Amino acid sequence: MHYIRLLRPPAVTQTGTKNSIKNIVKVVLTITTDLGESFLCPDSPIKLVFNLEHEVPNPAAVQETNAGTTATRKRKFSGAHEEESGGGTVGSTRDGGTPETADQVTDPPTSSHPRTTETVTTQLQAEGKNNSSVWRAGMRVLKAELVIPQRIADKLENVSTDRPTGSSASDGLETGLMGLGKDATRPRLFIQPEDSLLSAVYSNDLLQKGHGLIMPVWSELAFFGQDPEHHSSRRLVLGDHGDENSGPVSVVVEEEIGESIARHVWDAGVVTVALLQDICSTSITRKYTNTLPELRKILLDSEELRILELGSGVGILGIGAAQILGRCRSPHGQKTFFLLTDLHEAEDQARRNISIFEGSQTPTTNPGTSIVKLEWGALDWDLGRKGLFGDLKAVRSTPFDLVMLSDCTYNVDMLPSLVGTLSALHDLSRGMGKDCKVLLATKPRHPSEKELFELMSEERWSIAEEVTLPLAVLASEDEQVEVYLFSRRA
Repeated sequence: MHYIRLLRPPAVTQTGTKNSIKNIVKVVLTITTDLGESFLCPDSPIKLVFNLEHEVPNPAAVQETNAGTTATRKRKFSGAHEEESGGGTVGSTRDGGTPETADQVTDPPTSSHPRTTETVTTQLQAEGKNNSSVWRAGMRVLKAELVIPQRIADKLENVSTDRPTGSSASDGLETGLMGLGKDATRPRLFIQPEDSLLSAVYSNDLLQKGHGLIMPVWSELAFFGQDPEHHSSRRLVLGDHGDENSGPVSVVVEEEIGESIARHVWDAGVVTVALLQDICSTSITRKYTNTLPELRKILLDSEELRILELGSGVGILGIGAAQILGRCRSPHGQKTFFLLTDLHEAEDQARRNISIFEGSQTPTTNPGTSIVKLEWGALDWDLGRKGLFGDLKAVRSTPFDLVMLSDCTYNVDMLPSLVGTLSALHDLSRGMGKDCKVLLATKPRHPSEKELFELMSEERWSIAEEVTLPLAVLASEDEQVEVYLFSRRA
């Protein structure tokens, strides 16, 4: 899979004279694979669409019912964000074209009021002979200067520069933007292929489309001298377009802007989230209905589920699984706990993304149920293999049902420490009466990674279930993501 990756934070500047001012968004991006080892070299040019998303007051009607206050409004789903409208549909369709007809829906009583704002999408055009919105074979970088229409710029000039301490680009600001209230967020730039069939937007797309995909990117815009935002967002919508069982719920994680491969989402994590959504769903569109039945039982049947993730990075797998399981388990009163772990340098980004997840959860109306709980902790595998888990009290106090990891086998020098840590965690959990399993997802990149299976066998781990997921790649050889459920003999 390929990713649209911003190399610099997009920023809005003004050019021209006093009587003829233009508001320009400067963008520098590339389209590359997850590790950045190769650039997209398409057979035919790929046109990109640059959409400006900003907030306007929401005129949605609120209906009072005997069961409580419900918000009834027109809602449509575009790309990976929800657009709400009370007096006509706004925004664009999934491919940036004319809006579709909105469906009438009613929010459950847990949402006592409609959002104070709704999202409007405006497509921006590149201008100038040296600017382009088309990615061609042989390109490594695309630079574009995008013009914000004056009618839109006038509305954005009063954007607040205040941001609460610790808030992120996805937070609703209590101070409000342009007086729009707590639901308002800063204007964002959304970049995706013009051809919606090429966009990796829905989780089902990753499992069911037979051609390569490009993952879009979002980024908050810095306006008129504001400090730039050095994080962009990835969003994966669970299910498929129009999937009533999944609904318009997204897994959202931020990653760093720039060329570094660290603190970005990688293929195996993204694809495994799509797989977990599929096997946990009740939708008739499920492709892997009978795949990994033991894993499905672990995830859905236990009253209390505890999962630890190794090498979580930005948290795409753990947070994605938490979003999925929260929707499946919490309505039944089942409790779920996640502990995401990695080295200290991954902490800041992981905690930002955990905060985004927590902000996306709807409080339950049943006091006996529990929303999924996520925590983060530092874990060095060189210490973990020795049974040394530092300040991770959650590891020593309560057993885990499952240890999960993705994209962690590419560095073969670390495989002995990784396998040793898995065995040490299993020993701890078994000592507390729980036979924890390991869910491992990998996109094989080099034959040397097969050493993992030899090391696992030496530590009495064996494969209980497995599935290979094809991963088509644009203008290149197809790849695959392998997912294994391991169990360990006494």
